[in-house]
Amino acid sequence: VIAQAKDITAAAVGSGEATATAQGSIYAAAHAAATAAVLKAQHPKLTGVELKALINTTANAEVMTPDGGAQAEVSWIGHGAVDASSAQKSVLLVWDADTNQTGINFGLQEVPANQSTTLTRHIYLRNLTDKALTYKISVNANQPERHKALSWQHASSVTIDAGRSTLVPVSLTIDSALLANWPMLTGDDYSAEKWRETELDGYIQLSSEGLPTSQLAWQVRARTKADIQKNYSSFDEFLSLDGYRSTIGAKYFENYKVLAQDFKNTSDKTVEYAVYPTLR
Repeated sequence: VIAQAKDITAAAVGSGEATATAQGSIYAAAHAAATAAVLKAQHPKLTGVELKALINTTANAEVMTPDGGAQAEVSWIGHGAVDASSAQKSVLLVWDADTNQTGINFGLQEVPANQSTTLTRHIYLRNLTDKALTYKISVNANQPERHKALSWQHASSVTIDAGRSTLVPVSLTIDSALLANWPMLTGDDYSAEKWRETELDGYIQLSSEGLPTSQLAWQVRARTKADIQKNYSSFDEFLSLDGYRSTIGAKYFENYKVLAQDFKNTSDKTVEYAVYPTLR
């Protein structure tokens, strides 16, 4: 999560009742720690991990990129800005039961050309009240126009009995035929902007009337897995003595042999490979 760290007005140390306005990450940390302290007083039996889940899953994800053009990526803001009020009002604990984390990171997925792959996680839900609660389940996609290759499968709602917990499976299917071309093909392509282009993310949301929405951040990077076929019939050898010239060979040797072979990318995505010789 993130927290406010600019123009924070607080008690001025050693000044009696005076206040001072300042900024810095220390104020963001203090805000998050104070929120945890308030929640601990409200729920004394909750562990540190459970308090963290309350803070993370009730954070405000409506945080924009610096240029204000889009909602910021999960890798930038996590679950969003700490919302102490929502955390106090929430009565639901949420996390990924498969990793015990309050977010789901599917990692980098390489999907074979013209095929799909499905990834499943199980969400742990615990009801902190003495009555049954029903929550609607939905998935929010950050910049949805970039998510054409993704589809979700999950229940539309879940009911959790009083003081009990349950597991809810959610599945993400990635269709390689609909994936955009991977923007980083050479070393020169690797930049913060291109890396951000590869991130597909959003939030799994659980909403119930009259209660704060709880949400679990998710993210994945996906690209088509290239299928490179070696053409054995194209293998050939060239000798510099026969007049064949190689820029690299001529740089280091007077006489040398060059081996050449054709490779074919049978997938529908452009891929660039580095080729290294093997000496025996």
